[in-house]
Amino acid sequence: MRLYGLGVQGEEKAIEYLKENGYEILQRNFISRFGEIDIIAKNESYLCFVEVKTRKSSFKTEPEFSVDFSKQNKLIKTADYFLSGNESLGYLQPRFDCIFVFYDERNDTFRINLCENAFSVE
Repeated sequence: MRLYGLGVQGEEKAIEYLKENGYEILQRNFISRFGEIDIIAKNESYLCFVEVKTRKSSFKTEPEFSVDFSKQNKLIKTADYFLSGNESLGYLQPRFDCIFVFYDERNDTFRINLCENAFSVE
C-alpha cells in the first residue's frame, strides 16, 4: 500500500464505518473561515461533527492528543457557522465526535475507534 494520502484513506474508512453504523453523511470537508470539519453526519438523534485522525500503528503518539483545545475551538466555531446556514437540522442534538483510524503497515489493515461526544461546548 502506498502511504501517500493516508489521511484521505482514513477519512474514507471513517465514512464507511459511519454508514455501516446507520449514519447519513451530510457533508465532507466543510470549510469556513474558522476551520474545517472532516465529516458532518446525522443519525436519528444527533448531528455529528466528526474530526478524523489517521495514524500508522507505528506512530508513537496517540491521535487523541492532536485534538487539543485550539482544534476543538475551531471545530466549535465551524459547526456554529454550519448550523447558522442549516436551521432545518435544528431538531437534532449537535455532538462532537472523533474517529481515530489506525493503519497497520504489517497487515495492510485499518482499525477504527469512534469516540462519541469527544468534547463539548462549555
